[in-house]
Amino acid sequence: MNRLQEEYAREFTKFKPDKKLQWLPHLGTVQLDVELEDRTVSAEVLPLEAALIELFSEKGMEFYVPHIVPCMGPNLEKCISVVWELDHFITAVGSLNRGVIIKALGTWVDLGVLKEDPENTFVLLEREEQGGSSGMVRGHARGGESLPFE
Repeated sequence: MNRLQEEYAREFTKFKPDKKLQWLPHLGTVQLDVELEDRTVSAEVLPLEAALIELFSEKGMEFYVPHIVPCMGPNLEKCISVVWELDHFITAVGSLNRGVIIKALGTWVDLGVLKEDPENTFVLLEREEQGGSSGMVRGHARGGESLPFE
C-alpha cells in the first residue's frame, strides 16, 4: 500500500471507526482493441468486461452457440455470428451476480460491439449496425452512466 492510501485509510477510520478500507490493487483497467470485420474498437475497460468480450473468440468452448444471420454473397461462413446467453457467461466466468454481468455487457452494447437480441442473448456485431445500439441494456445507460439494479 502506498503512502497516500495509508494516509487516506487513517483519516477514513477517524470518521468511520467501525469500518476498514480494503484496497484491491488487482482491480484496474485493461486497454484493448477489439478487431471486428469492418472496424477496430479501442476501449479501456474493467477486467470483467475484457474477460467477457474475450469469450466471443473462444469458438471451441462448450458454451459457443453459432447463430446464422441473413446475408448476401457466396461465403456462408461470414454469415455466422457468435451468440452467448447470459447463463453461459455466468458459467464461464464464475458465479457472479447476474446484474454485474449485465452491467459489464452493457459497456460493449454501448460501444456497438454487442447487441442484446433477444433478452439475455448477446450477439457479436462483426459489422456495425446502422443507427448504432439502442443504448440501453437493463441497468446500463449509454455514455457510461450506471443505473441502480434492484
